[in-house]
Amino acid sequence: TRLLDFVRQQAALAAAPQGDRTSITFIMGEDPPGTDNLFYTGATAHFTLHPAGRLVTNLRTLLEVRNHLDANRPANGLPWGEVNIVVHANEEGGMSIPVVDVPAGQDPAFHQANTFTLQDAIASHALQPLVDGVVDARTTLNIRGCSLGQSQDMLHLLSTGFGGDEAQRPIVRAPKHLQAFEFTPDNWRPHHVNAPAATDLYFIEFWFVGFPHGHRPTNATLIQQFNAKYPGAGINWATGLAHPGAPAGDQLTNETRERTYRFDLTTGYFPLPANNAALANTLAQIGGDFAGLSNVQETNREPAAEGRTRVFFEAIQNGNPFNGQLDMGPNPPANDAARNALVAAEPDVIADLARVGHVFADYDWGFVQNDVSTGNGGREWTLVATGRHTILRIQRELREPDPARPGHTRRLYPAVTDRTHFGEEVPARPAQHPPGENVPIENPNPP
Repeated sequence: TRLLDFVRQQAALAAAPQGDRTSITFIMGEDPPGTDNLFYTGATAHFTLHPAGRLVTNLRTLLEVRNHLDANRPANGLPWGEVNIVVHANEEGGMSIPVVDVPAGQDPAFHQANTFTLQDAIASHALQPLVDGVVDARTTLNIRGCSLGQSQDMLHLLSTGFGGDEAQRPIVRAPKHLQAFEFTPDNWRPHHVNAPAATDLYFIEFWFVGFPHGHRPTNATLIQQFNAKYPGAGINWATGLAHPGAPAGDQLTNETRERTYRFDLTTGYFPLPANNAALANTLAQIGGDFAGLSNVQETNREPAAEGRTRVFFEAIQNGNPFNGQLDMGPNPPANDAARNALVAAEPDVIADLARVGHVFADYDWGFVQNDVSTGNGGREWTLVATGRHTILRIQRELREPDPARPGHTRRLYPAVTDRTHFGEEVPARPAQHPPGENVPIENPNPP
């Protein structure tokens, strides 16, 4: 099996033409006015001073990137070479941009690209793979976003989303660390006539724990959590917790980011009656087979499908005995305790949170509930549950010993092929030895 897979990969590489390929860089956002986080400004400065192909700054979805690559194919006839996508991202596989356009009136924050939305877009063909003449096994998508390289699932989905589920699809690489940009002068901004004087793209290593938003544990508890999660890391957690803000040099600092999860539930129902009069009122509104009932008396209840309750009753209709039944409820939860219990038991919520190592209790929950009439005795209630989780990072610049200054360090700039610092999806990996060379057999079961 391994040999056949190797052969398939080499065949894909052989079919992918070599040559001087065209690069392109996409800046997928802009910094809000007045913000201190000049990520996109710094990225624009860096790729203005150190271009990696044409700079495109006006696209805001993965679908727009895909369509741009397709509509603006390189003039030399070869597939794309290096495609840089600069975007806010995180280690859970999330990106700050949507996969496709957000439906009108909906919050873009709840349509951001992640392993769920991207998988759905691929399955529904909303995001269709590019043909081999546009991207292939020698194309590289470099995701210039924080720690996305820690999500192998996302790297795989990006490769298949852009190139299809075959060996002839692009390589995807992304950093496992936070990524930052520096530029001078500090007042440089995009569209200035002059290029920035200097820029730097560097990395920040980090360790993190989380807690429900607004419920930060004491520092002593946080230190216990860090020690439990990263035993033997050799990090002075107390020092990091004492210095909030962005890291500089060897200084440990701490910063937080918020993770938001949203769940919507809509249920149509007939209200569960509190007494016979309420039941009679609902039946009268429904009408039809229940028209003209009098002396309505509930006789029994039993569980029904979808959380409903089957209500049995007897009545008089046109002078004759009438026996009937109706599936009613579930009524909307009456308070936040009931809402918490309802959402905490939802299988989809449990599964979604488990995919990032979380449980319901890791979030602080807020609810918006609406209950409206749909006519003929029916009602519909909608519950929007929004959970907020705070991630606290201890961090410092990625450093290495400075040979020019013994006892000091300098920034480390690892190659994108360094798997210690970058995650990668490589559908077709070049052979490590020339064809025909005898190499030692790899032990599939090392001691």
